[in-house]
This record gives sequence, C-alpha cells and structure tokens, in this order.
Amino acid sequence: MKFFSLKILLVGAVLVAACTAAPPVKKVAEAPAPVVEKGPSDEEQLRRIADTTLRALHDKDYKRISELVHPVEGLTFSPYGYVNSEKTVQMTPEEVGIRFSSDTARRVLWGFFDGTGDSIKLTPKAYAQRFIYDRDFAGSDSMYFRKTPPRGNTLNNLEYAFPDGVVVESFVPGKKEMDWKALRMVFEKYNDRYYIVALVHDEWTI
Repeated sequence: MKFFSLKILLVGAVLVAACTAAPPVKKVAEAPAPVVEKGPSDEEQLRRIADTTLRALHDKDYKRISELVHPVEGLTFSPYGYVNSEKTVQMTPEEVGIRFSSDTARRVLWGFFDGTGDSIKLTPKAYAQRFIYDRDFAGSDSMYFRKTPPRGNTLNNLEYAFPDGVVVESFVPGKKEMDWKALRMVFEKYNDRYYIVALVHDEWTI
C-alpha cells in the first residue's frame, strides 16, 4: 500500500514538473541588414554635369545653364585660354538665364580680340555664338577630365585662377592644324554637388 502511494506521489510530481516547466523559447529570425544605396561617385557626378552643360549649350537652353551655375561664385567667362580674373565678365545664375535668353540685352565688353586688340563688345547671344559654342562641343570625341593637354601658345592658368576647380575640356580639331577650338568648363563643389563656375573658350592665338 505504501509502495502504491509512493508511486502515485512520484507520478504526480512528474506531472506537476511538466506543467510548470518553462515553454520552449522560439528563435526570432534576425532582420536583414538595411541596404544602403550608394549615390553616384565623384567622377560620375562630374561626367553627368559636364554632359548636361554641353547639351544645354548645344540647345541654347540658358535657363537650364543658370540652374547649373554656382549659386555663390556665379559664372565667369573668358574668350581665350588665359583667364584675367580682374577683367573677366562674371554673372549670377539669374543674370545668365535672363541675359543670354534675351534678344534686347545690351552689349558687354568681354575682353579684347587676339592679334588686333579690338574690343570684344557683343551681346550675350552673339558672344555665345562666337566664344562659347562655336563648334559642336557636345558631339566631340575628345573629352579631357581634370587634366588638359597643352596646346597653342596661350598660357592655361586655370589651376591658379580656380584653385578649387575641376576642369573638363571638350576639344574639336579643325580642317587645318591651327583651326582647333576648345571649351573648358570649370566646376566646383558646393553642398556636395558640382556647379559650373567658368566657361573658358580657347583657340589658336598669335
């Protein structure tokens, strides 16, 4: 009888232990690490804005150009490869969009013609036709990023005129050796984005 009672007690203890045992812990699946999307590289940004600038110049879309101009530094224009910082013309983004799109804008003294020394006094539209987009720079196969090869006899001082700038050049050879033209675009970063600060035209000079 005692043995039977002891057996009942043991069975009861096992049942109680089973009922009070902690439930099995469920494994929670780990959330996958968030995917961080990388933005365009510095080189990709530079190539994009250079291409956008050339396309806008080709289309004479100076409203689009004004959106690419540095909001603080504005846009500097130079008819030849040497940039005379004291005599170059500078415009704000707003001025670029308005004056280059106007048929009634006043003439501006942009510099002096090589050889003759005559004043380059033209309307913005006429200047753009002669000293900005006088060749198909957007269709050029010769593009140079950051470094431009020496050519002609005009000093290229962009490194000193724009120490924080990055230069992109579009080069178009001519039918004759000295009939080449080049358009150098200078970009600077502002708030992690490239903006254009200078349009420098170059050609063979005397």
